[in-house]
Parts: sequence; C-alpha cells; structure tokens
Amino acid sequence: MARPRFLHRKNTQHEQGFSLAESMAGLVIATVTLTAAAPLFLRQHISNINSEIRTGATSVAQQILDDLRFQTQSRTHSSPPPGTIQIKTELSSMAPANSKVLNVKSTQGFHVGQRILVGSSKNSHTIQSIESGKIALTEALGSDQVKDAKVSLSGELGHRFDATVHICTEPPKVKPGSVDCPTSNASSTSSRYIVVQIENDGQPIYTVETFYTPLRENSAD
Repeated sequence: MARPRFLHRKNTQHEQGFSLAESMAGLVIATVTLTAAAPLFLRQHISNINSEIRTGATSVAQQILDDLRFQTQSRTHSSPPPGTIQIKTELSSMAPANSKVLNVKSTQGFHVGQRILVGSSKNSHTIQSIESGKIALTEALGSDQVKDAKVSLSGELGHRFDATVHICTEPPKVKPGSVDCPTSNASSTSSRYIVVQIENDGQPIYTVETFYTPLRENSAD
C-alpha cells in the first residue's frame, strides 16, 4: 500500500521560520512605531481627562446657580445678600470610617443634596443635612480621614472642585486671578450680578457670569 505523499515531503527554504535578522528587523520596526505613537496616546489621554474636568466643573457651577436660585425663591423672592462665598472647607477633627457626621471648619456654601469628596477618599458622598460646624452624610465615609483633610465638591466623574461665588450689586470686573465685585449699594437695588469660579487642584477651570433680579409678586387690588 502506497504511503500518503505528505509523509514524504521534505522541508524547503520556503517552509522555514523567520530568520534571526528578520525577527530583529520586525522587532525594531514595532518598537519605533510604538515609540512614535506613545506621545499621541498620552496627549489623547490628557485631553480626555481635561475634558472630563471641564465638564464636571460646568456641572458643578450650574448646580451652584440652581441652588442659589432655589434659596432666593424660598425667601419670598428676595435677592441674595452681596458678598463672596468660598465653597470649600476642611475637617476640624479626625473622621473615622464609620462616621456619618463630619465636623468641619465651615459649612458656608454647602447645601443638602450636594455631592462631596472628603480627604483621600475617592468615593463621593451626598449631604443629608447641615448644622453649625457639622455636615451629615447619607452613608458612612468608608475610610478614616485625618483632621484638616479637605472637603470639596464632587463632579459627576469624581473630580474634586472648589468654588468661589461672588454676588455683586453692580457689574463686576473679572480678571485672571481676581474679581472686583461691588457690594456697596445693596439697599438701593435688588438686582445681583453673580460670578461663579470653579477650581480643580488650585487651578482655575471654569468661570460663569449671570444676572439675577427677583420676580415681584403682584399685590392684590
């Protein structure tokens, strides 16, 4: 019985693997290609992060304006008092992992429903209630946080933001690093010029200006 022909085949030059020189050449080409592409990937990654931060800052600024609008409406359509509000604080004492109440140095600018980040934790928490020097959360921290740990607003994707709100009685002059916000004639005008500035790690990210005037309720004849 004749043996199958494939059992009699001999290796030829064409059936041999890549030579060492060919393998090294391929490796060099792949290395050069990856080296050239790495900066592009890095720039794209940084661009994506910056885009996320700006989107988060925009969302936080809008939330602050919505909260301010709600507060003024709840005060029977009165104007917000002029001045500057810093929405950032620090823990005034150590906060254990099982804590749902934070002792803070200031509660100015914080409101129920806001999402915050505490210290080194990457998990955001919702504010349930606020008292003098205390912020209550809807759930426990989950990790120990030391005294003086920063408490910041949280964006949708978990980035940390600090906010400064300027409430002015006349058009403000907004410059890089400063805002000239007139507040002297609060008793003679109910209109307010509002500037919200958002920072991430101390760097200015987003600034928005708006104008507010209270709606006057019609009195009965």
